[in-house]
Amino acid sequence: MKNVRDRMPVEVYPGVFAFDLFTRETCSRLLKKIEAQRSDKYEAPNSMNKYGVVLGGELKPGIASIVVGWVAPISKENYPEINALKKHPYAFSVDYDVGKQRSLSSHVDTSDVTLNVCIGGEFEGGEVVFYEGRKPAFEYKNVVGRAIVHRGSLMHRAKPVTRGWRTNLILWCDAKAK
Repeated sequence: MKNVRDRMPVEVYPGVFAFDLFTRETCSRLLKKIEAQRSDKYEAPNSMNKYGVVLGGELKPGIASIVVGWVAPISKENYPEINALKKHPYAFSVDYDVGKQRSLSSHVDTSDVTLNVCIGGEFEGGEVVFYEGRKPAFEYKNVVGRAIVHRGSLMHRAKPVTRGWRTNLILWCDAKAK
């Protein structure tokens, strides 16, 4: 069992928080549930991600508990200008693979707050690069089970996966109306 302190969010870059969210076993179970929701062909979860699946069904309660237990408290404490978050985010998986989608160009998310957690893969590369203005300022290395939380408006990109494949779970969380 991991020490509770290992699960506490740590600010790894201004406004970007990382913490161990899932064990490898939990990630493996989650990947199987995502595969069960996947149709015979890949579903583009948004205009930038070609491979992945929009999540719902039996995963909705678990996703809501991540928002309530992790994302909302981080947001409330560190992004006070953002109202309380809605319990049900837009949730999807993204698949990166050297034979398919290897990277993602720089962008901002369609969310107030984003959670991104690597849930599986055997891979090299694929770091998330955060920008200060138009200049790369910080690189985050994906680790299976470790999540990052950041404002959706923070410019970032995914560098190319240079070997293997990786799947990430993404939650785009929006604030409640005032």
